Amino acid sequence: MARSVLTIPGAIPVAISAAIAVLAISGAALAAPPSAAPVVTADQVQAAPHPYDESADAHQTLAAAFAAAKSSGKKVLVDFGANWCPDCRALGGILALDQIRSYVAAHYEVAVIDVGRFNKNLDIPAAYGFKLRGIPTVMVVDPGSNQVLNRDGLEALGDAGTMPPQAVVDQLVRWTERPAG
Repeated sequence: MARSVLTIPGAIPVAISAAIAVLAISGAALAAPPSAAPVVTADQVQAAPHPYDESADAHQTLAAAFAAAKSSGKKVLVDFGANWCPDCRALGGILALDQIRSYVAAHYEVAVIDVGRFNKNLDIPAAYGFKLRGIPTVMVVDPGSNQVLNRDGLEALGDAGTMPPQAVVDQLVRWTERPAG
């Protein structure tokens, strides 16, 4: 049986272009992120004894992080917490691990803000339109627009002491991937 073929002028170049576009999109989706997410296990983590400087000027710390972020093109990660809080110390221990510290330094300028017993530096989260309900609370800000990029997950690391450490790292990676505002 003979087959008839319908020939459309320019169809082959269009089909090839479409196939190349699909391959390019697929390849982009499979491409590795600029820096691979670190891997951490529970046996590597020890709670940090005093991750929050109780005598630091929080406004100066925050201003320095924003100045550095504007210069470096990184996002600002603000860690609100206190040394009496076990989850805050656990988060501090995870962030202190060499591979995590390197990853965070590559993507964020960090401001660690002591909130005492919810009795100091509360004007900082209020300036961004929220009230601390628990700690640690981690805020990621685009330094150009001053927009909070993780408003939907400010308390995502609030149980850092009972979370698998890799879950903490994975959350930091997800925030890294959020587009600037």
